[in-house]
Amino acid sequence: MEELIWPNQFSENSIIQIQFDLLDGIFPVFTERRVKPSKFFNNINCVLRIWEMPLGDTMLLCETLQDSQLSYGEQEEALIEADLAFMTCSEVVKLLQARIDMN
Repeated sequence: MEELIWPNQFSENSIIQIQFDLLDGIFPVFTERRVKPSKFFNNINCVLRIWEMPLGDTMLLCETLQDSQLSYGEQEEALIEADLAFMTCSEVVKLLQARIDMN
């Protein structure tokens, strides 16, 4: 998935629009057929979670995942705690840094 993360910046308004498009546009198509969209959109749910995180949590998670003194297991534990286990550390860091409020 890393090759799909383009170096874009996301504002609060763009995040709201993406959430609306997904929650009111795409996801209802699946629920009409009694299929849980979360089964097919794990990474998208993780991305939405990253974009919705408060700035303080975002900064702390970014620092934690970039800490070279932490083991791989400790970084994975941080992802699990943040409910982002479907993504790699480097993917999450790129998305965290893509938030407009992180610059």
